[in-house]
Amino acid sequence: MMKKFILGLTGVMLVIFWAMSCQVGKRDAESIAKDEDVSEKTASKIILSSEDSMLCVEVFESYLDYKKLYVDSARVNCEQIKKNAGEWYLQNKEHIDSVLHECIGLVRQRSYDQLLARLEKERMQIYSHPGDVIDNEIGLDIIFRKLYNQRYYESKDSFYMKVLPIYEFTKLHMETLEVLGSERHPLYNDLTELIKTAEKWKK
Repeated sequence: MMKKFILGLTGVMLVIFWAMSCQVGKRDAESIAKDEDVSEKTASKIILSSEDSMLCVEVFESYLDYKKLYVDSARVNCEQIKKNAGEWYLQNKEHIDSVLHECIGLVRQRSYDQLLARLEKERMQIYSHPGDVIDNEIGLDIIFRKLYNQRYYESKDSFYMKVLPIYEFTKLHMETLEVLGSERHPLYNDLTELIKTAEKWKK
């Protein structure tokens, strides 16, 4: 009985988290639309090292290997989410599976500008993929940071404008896990400091 209650509560909390992510996504879209012209003036061509390219592939493959993640972490009950979120959840998973395979291809082609554009377009949907456990999301954050650092290396304000909503969302994810009973993530305080730094540059 208690197990069913906990699973039910987990499903409800994750649906709430998904709904909040939609609101964050809407705000992100509005922010990007407002600042797009300014940031694109400072854009540079993206070049990643072999090591960073390998990191990208590893993160994307880890998202795709979501079944293993659930066996290992047992943090999320996939069936419970599907039950609460409905058919959209399954359709989104299949769509993002395809996107992640495409992103791996773009990395191997060294098409990093296209990679960033694809990730920006699909970011909120990636967050709703079953492979978006917190460690994978942190890996995705690192990828965004490396791509934006290359693209806006001459403009810190543009760089921080781009990474701020990404950091904020991961902080929200960590806080949601705490509500569900997990211990505070060891990177939570560091992430909070990064957000404060980004907010200063954005003002």
